Amino acid sequence: MRRLIACLAAGFLLSPAVADAHTHLESSEPEEGATVEAPEEITFYFDGPIEDYNGVTVKDAEGNDVETADVFIEPEDQLNVTMEDPLDAGEYEASFDIVSEDGHIMEDSSSFTVEEASEEETATSDDASSSENNAEGAEENADGETESAINEEEAGSGFGITIGVIGLGLVVAIVALFLFRLKRRT
Repeated sequence: MRRLIACLAAGFLLSPAVADAHTHLESSEPEEGATVEAPEEITFYFDGPIEDYNGVTVKDAEGNDVETADVFIEPEDQLNVTMEDPLDAGEYEASFDIVSEDGHIMEDSSSFTVEEASEEETATSDDASSSENNAEGAEENADGETESAINEEEAGSGFGITIGVIGLGLVVAIVALFLFRLKRRT
């Protein structure tokens, strides 16, 4: 009987590790509380794969919805929100409702401020934007591929699956032990 209690206690001690395996927000771009130039895209980075999203909203300081052009998951641990039009200067909150790989729903948000562009920045940025955007886009793609490869390796480790299999094995062992002792008594 003491062994049965010890096995059950071990099972309960392992269960928080499985419960903590849900996907969580690691960071966002723009970062929480940052002051930035008007972003063309808002990206949420997660510590695990995302299966789907139920909703994404971007609201201004007055609580009005800001139109988005596209929302997509790529790579599997990033939720990307492309803006319909450039954001005006002011405060914004981007909220999401996602479904993690294990089926759990997670809601969170990130707030940021868009700074007002000066007239000089507007004139010079129009001239230089095409060459800078091409160079920056190449760097982002290279970084995205590297991060994706790293995340695939981490996802392949199967830590959550391993813990689940161990827990299932403990349950099967406990039931077998209980049935064996029950059969022996009769």
